[in-house]
Amino acid sequence: MPARSVRMTLGSARTWLVAALAVAAIVVVVDLGVRGWLAQRRDDQEARLAHELAVAEEARPVERALAEAKAVAAEPYDIEKTMRVVHELDSAVQRVSSIRDYLELIARADYRHVAPRVLETRKAMIDVLLRYYGLLEDKADQEALWAIFDDRVDQLVQLGIPTLVSREAVDRADARRDRREAARSQLGGRIRDVEGELAIALNDAAPVLREVEDEWARLCLQRDRAYIEAFGMRFDEARVSAEAALALAPSDIESQLLRALALVEGAAPRTENNVDALTLLDALLHEHPDTASALLLRGLWKVRHGRVEEGRVDMQLASTRYPEQAQALADDLDPYRMRSYLQRSQQGVQITGMYRSMMLGAAWFSPELQTARLDFETGDVEHAKQLVREHFARRRAQGQWDLIRFDLRFCEDLLGEHYRDLFPERSYLDLIVERNHFGKDYSIYVDNRSDVSRHNAALVLCVRFTDMQPEDYDAVVVGETRPIVPAATRTRFDDVDLRHAWGDVEKGPSDIVPPVRAILITDESVCWVDTIEFKDETTPRFSELRGAGGPETASVSLPARWHQAVEALKAGAVRVERVKNLVADDDLAIELPREVALLGPLFDLEIGSKSFDEGKGSAVRNRIEDNVVHLLFNGAGDLLDSQPAEFVLRARSSLGSVSVSFKRGEDGSYSVARVE
Repeated sequence: MPARSVRMTLGSARTWLVAALAVAAIVVVVDLGVRGWLAQRRDDQEARLAHELAVAEEARPVERALAEAKAVAAEPYDIEKTMRVVHELDSAVQRVSSIRDYLELIARADYRHVAPRVLETRKAMIDVLLRYYGLLEDKADQEALWAIFDDRVDQLVQLGIPTLVSREAVDRADARRDRREAARSQLGGRIRDVEGELAIALNDAAPVLREVEDEWARLCLQRDRAYIEAFGMRFDEARVSAEAALALAPSDIESQLLRALALVEGAAPRTENNVDALTLLDALLHEHPDTASALLLRGLWKVRHGRVEEGRVDMQLASTRYPEQAQALADDLDPYRMRSYLQRSQQGVQITGMYRSMMLGAAWFSPELQTARLDFETGDVEHAKQLVREHFARRRAQGQWDLIRFDLRFCEDLLGEHYRDLFPERSYLDLIVERNHFGKDYSIYVDNRSDVSRHNAALVLCVRFTDMQPEDYDAVVVGETRPIVPAATRTRFDDVDLRHAWGDVEKGPSDIVPPVRAILITDESVCWVDTIEFKDETTPRFSELRGAGGPETASVSLPARWHQAVEALKAGAVRVERVKNLVADDDLAIELPREVALLGPLFDLEIGSKSFDEGKGSAVRNRIEDNVVHLLFNGAGDLLDSQPAEFVLRARSSLGSVSVSFKRGEDGSYSVARVE
């Protein structure tokens, strides 16, 4: 064969071989690619199946919880519990940040006594969420689904009646809309139908929610009426209103407690209501054995019916249960947090005050104060005083300062003179509030004008800002507790900034409605501390009092105390002295018996046409020193140079007025001529 032909044949062979090898390589690569793709597909399918199984496992506790709730649907539901669960399920979406966290939360919820129709609507929305959650493996897709679900729940909340819609939920609407649009774009067409299914579930839930909210609103209306009547101690009316509330919601605990309160304290014939009260409380405690308020009420009922020792034990047990019961108020799901509108009226403040007192053992619902009331009535005064101190020690330990004023109202109204005897010189404590130009807003002092020191003293300012109701205050603790408020000393407490959140605005010093008041909590007593200006404004003027005054003219009837002071003045234990000054005008000092301090008086000295009024300025010093009331009228001594035949000292208080007339003797000294 010619060389040329041989070379061509060999070249063709090589070309064929290269081509064959290339094809083989391609086949191998394709085969490997197909094998890899199939393997990857199997891996993806396995991962997807594993994810779906994991989601099913996560959903099992949720399904079990809802199934168990459905199994007891035949039992009467509790509308208050229903609203709490609705709020819990909806607010949980705002508090957690993932579907997994949400599933864990709703699986732990207690659905007993919840209206079945509400659970059905919520279950429908959760089913949609679970179905699509099982289809999504990518974390970004899951977050997008959560954003859409979050937005839909917000829409459901905003369908509620205005009293249940939080301002924050409304303010979030624009941000939610932006998130929803981003989520829709991220999910694409793969599961776009999720919004359609959620919309259907939302439409089904809305009328049920409105129906339940209307039912709850009717209950609140009747129950609020009972609270207002009980606050005003119109217990027979409160009983009727509580029974009307129970007709709407037989299992409502608050209404049962209000009815029991009315039966225990009311004036209705006891032969008609005694058994009802005890039966009601026994049934309530059988169902809810740790209800502190019910234990207290049962203890009071037993005491009123001669079973004193049994009653004492119930009230002691109530003391042990209140700390646990108090935790419910710290819960964001407390139904009264959904009714913030109550703070916008005086009656609403009374309702929330009664509710908080019931939950925390304050005022009427305090085991210590109620036992003290019993001891005062039976003559064990010292033990009663000790119980009063124990109550306020508990209030201090729990830091529930805003309830102090309700406690004081109970003590003043129902413990009466016994309580005032704990610290009869309380009017000799003055609050001093000074506005600062630099640093914090105010400097706070307590001027103790008595000769009795107070120990372990905490001061709570009670401040009312514009738009707040007359009986509503913001309680502000002024710094650290002071070891002592010494006698005859002005004690400085810490400086404070006074601010108050009111909706979207913050109120400050320019919004404070005078006067600022305070409550001083000490080991020995708890009492209001007010400025001299406040005492002057709230103490009747002499022109407002009839004749010489007296207990019959007083807003508070303490005839024994008033007559004790008058008799001490008549006994002649009064001294007048001119105090010489080297530069300034001479002063006039008058000493009165200590009993006069029990009136809590403000003094006015009139010499000729000149008047010195303690309530109008600093020209009068009124202190308890050396066991007497010591008065000093600055500059009044020089007025005696004209040798007036008579001058008058008047003391005015909530009990009435007392006038002491002094006449000039032959030696130029002055003594008591008459007491009126």
